[in-house]
Amino acid sequence: MGKKKFLTTLIALALVFSAFVLIIHQKGLSAGECRLIRIYGEPGGQIPFGLEPDITNIRSGSCLVWVNLAREQEVKVIFEEGKVCKDVTTAPAGFQLDAKNCYVTNYIPFGATSSLLFEKEGVYEYVATAGKIKIKGRVIVRAPSK
Repeated sequence: MGKKKFLTTLIALALVFSAFVLIIHQKGLSAGECRLIRIYGEPGGQIPFGLEPDITNIRSGSCLVWVNLAREQEVKVIFEEGKVCKDVTTAPAGFQLDAKNCYVTNYIPFGATSSLLFEKEGVYEYVATAGKIKIKGRVIVRAPSK
């Protein structure tokens, strides 16, 4: 990847992340923050497909931003827990509800993001896919600290 494209991608990521922080701040969610989950990998298995981190601990009122850094791979993030997904999250960006009332992203191209704000405590499982490869991730949401 050329330096110009890499720099453009970094600037775009910084702008997206800043926008989410601003949204959270405007809603008055003092307990909230935004965390980044990197989806990475390269074709041919030079760098295997993965999530960093694959288990994420956050406080309720926090958002997660999935960023696709898997070169030449479009990825999809799928929460397969039925109605639970819709009931505990708000402000989906890049996610939509499927026929089972679960949040699913469209295919996320390289450098793009999708995000969710988690409002209720619990453990939420998801799958990140790239072609035939699937990797499981977990979000653990705890009560805000006092």
